[in-house]
Amino acid sequence: MVYSFASMVHFDSSLVRAYFHEMSRFPRPGDSAFLHHSNYGTVPPNCDWAHNPGNRSDMRAERLRGFAAEAGHEVAFQRLMGIADGWGLEDLDAFNVLPLPSLA
Repeated sequence: MVYSFASMVHFDSSLVRAYFHEMSRFPRPGDSAFLHHSNYGTVPPNCDWAHNPGNRSDMRAERLRGFAAEAGHEVAFQRLMGIADGWGLEDLDAFNVLPLPSLA
């Protein structure tokens, strides 16, 4: 299982993209990924991460789905987290679950 919580929210989108290509190298039957990332890229302006809430990157949920598809993965579950979840801003972050296609 690939698991990332509370760190990927700071990753530049180019690094998130690179992670998908890296995850394609090793999966076995039944492997999956849980990824927590920033969705702050939907709030303009978003390029100055040092002043974004919690130093969040300009990543977006739709961009993650695109990166996944590009690397041959499919997002099975994606949920935006917001005020009702205690995150401070609506749709601030996203949780994702992806089955990782087996190489075998």
